[in-house]
Amino acid sequence: MKSASIIFLLINISFHSQAQYIFDQAKYDSLLIHKFKNSSRVIDYLPKGFVEDGSVDYTDFLLEAIKNDSCLIFPDFPLLIQVSKVRIKSNTSWLFNKNSQLIAVPNDRSAYRLLTIDSVSDVELFNLVLIGDRDEHFSSVGQWGNGLSIKRADNIKIIGLRADSFFGDGIYIGSDSKNIYLKNISLDRNRRNGISIISAVNLVLENILVSNTGGHNPQSGIDIEPNNHSDRLVNIKLINVVTKNSVNHGLIISLGNLASSKINEIDISVIGHQDYHSKIALGISLSRSKPGPYENIRGNISLEKLTYFDNPIFIKNYTRFPHKVIFDVGTLNFLKRSDNVNMSLASEVSDILNRTGRDKMEIK
Repeated sequence: MKSASIIFLLINISFHSQAQYIFDQAKYDSLLIHKFKNSSRVIDYLPKGFVEDGSVDYTDFLLEAIKNDSCLIFPDFPLLIQVSKVRIKSNTSWLFNKNSQLIAVPNDRSAYRLLTIDSVSDVELFNLVLIGDRDEHFSSVGQWGNGLSIKRADNIKIIGLRADSFFGDGIYIGSDSKNIYLKNISLDRNRRNGISIISAVNLVLENILVSNTGGHNPQSGIDIEPNNHSDRLVNIKLINVVTKNSVNHGLIISLGNLASSKINEIDISVIGHQDYHSKIALGISLSRSKPGPYENIRGNISLEKLTYFDNPIFIKNYTRFPHKVIFDVGTLNFLKRSDNVNMSLASEVSDILNRTGRDKMEIK
């Protein structure tokens, strides 16, 4: 185990501009010429006299396009679609243009998905933009109105993704999905979480910006939290992550639900996380307040290159219920407006994460 080093700086660092979705015209043109050269166009399925302002429901026309063609180019304007209707097939490739969007028809459902990837494999999506109904939702009941839902899926690649203003999560990943790669992601104003990671094997999220998450708990930018002991978190990698203005956590890792009579091996690594002005930059909880076989939660969590501006880390590890997760903690940079700081906290971070410290600790 490496010792954690904490460096306090008196400067502000702007978040990495590459840690987000930005439409790249040159890459779009290249994909259009090569990968999507002979692809069908969704616009050819729309009715005569179609509008381009996203005000008319074109769900049925999009479903017809999906039924007939696996490789689709979306029009350079938004499409209004009904929730929980659009499901991606196996062996699908989609290309969104600069102004392409899928916009949710406002509804009163407590749970929905705007776009579903479930029990399929071999999917590639480029420049995906999903817009939710948070500001126009007809009910305050529920919390599971998600933008993109990935479950029981294999070999999914999404390059360029924006999911904003959903009643629940921007992205939900669960049910032992495997071999998932998402890069260049922006998520803003989602009500529950920006991203919920419930269960996955071989998941990579790279270049991520999650901002302004809040409205219904957990209210966290990224929440790695299994539902029960049958879930798995194996080879989970978060690379170059920026979280901003979360009501609760920028990033939270909560593993207590994995506890069972069987050993559950986990492997999670975070390589580069910056948080700005969330209530808590990083939250970690490896057990619950009630007894349980937490010693059967085993494996490794690696935290590297963490930079937090004017907000704390909160660690909750009930030492009377020990776990067997090994932490590898790298550099922690705290950016402060004041130099009135305590330089002796480095060893405490490692101690409490590896079961020898206090039950709870706040570092700020």
